[in-house]
Amino acid sequence: MIKLARRTRPERVPDYEQLLDRLLTARDRLAAIVESDASAITAWLSARGLQEGDSRRQAALQRLISVPLKAAELCHSVRLQAQPLLEGGHPPTVSDGQAGIRLIETSQEILCTLVEADLSLVTDPTLASTIDGRLERLSRCPPETVIR
Repeated sequence: MIKLARRTRPERVPDYEQLLDRLLTARDRLAAIVESDASAITAWLSARGLQEGDSRRQAALQRLISVPLKAAELCHSVRLQAQPLLEGGHPPTVSDGQAGIRLIETSQEILCTLVEADLSLVTDPTLASTIDGRLERLSRCPPETVIR
């Protein structure tokens, strides 16, 4: 998406500078999330042998789930924000943007699958419901709503 944004003339996309800034910020946030994910996995591997109700195990599990959930929400946000670039971006580079959107869609889907797989291990019903609600919001924007 950033390649498409950088190749696009600012007058072709409403609020171009803000959009580019949000995309660059999202890229940096995603890099930070990747680092957090490695640490969350390490913490979970250390805590998974504890009893189900142990607060340390649940804290590690919550962290294990929250990291990919944040990444999925970031992917969702980028998908929606990228619309103006796909519609008015530099024509020879729109296909790069479309490929980027497909990668983002697939990443979001995989991240949600990882969260769903671990959600059954959460013993706090309020937390499980909150996470489930966040997953539900992510599923309300199917890939078909993004222009190809």
